[in-house]
Amino acid sequence: IVLGLYIKKNKREQSRVLGEKSNYETICQQANDAVFVIDMVDGKILQTNLKAADWLGYSMQQLMALNIYSLHPKELLHQSSETIADVWEKGGMVYRHLPFVRSDGEILPVECSTKVIQFNQRPSIVIYSRDIRSRIQLEKEVQVQKETIEQKNKDMTDSIYYARKIQ
Repeated sequence: IVLGLYIKKNKREQSRVLGEKSNYETICQQANDAVFVIDMVDGKILQTNLKAADWLGYSMQQLMALNIYSLHPKELLHQSSETIADVWEKGGMVYRHLPFVRSDGEILPVECSTKVIQFNQRPSIVIYSRDIRSRIQLEKEVQVQKETIEQKNKDMTDSIYYARKIQ
């Protein structure tokens, strides 16, 4: 009887843990940002979500066969390695200087928030990446408006100075 109660309790606990795991997987898969878990040793993608595959134009299977370095522009490979080393040294960081490359070759500017973790008993990095194309576009528009306002302000100031000089 005691063994039966233990087995029943253990099965309930297993069921609860599997339910929680399923909930966390659902949250990760439905996230608006791309999520990658990267093996620290070789850069292999250990885990990712649907957003990452959709963003980068890969199937989940194709994406899982890659490593983080193949997702960055080839000319930035050295910078990619340095950034991963910095993340490891600092335990995590936020950066936006290293874009991703889509499967079609398009450069995708991103902001990444990283954290060093243990994943399957391996030193790993989790990377949360956000597409910042619209933010960059807005920043450019704000800069153009700022320059326009500064020019108009300068023109008015010059005009006032000129009028004073005439008087």
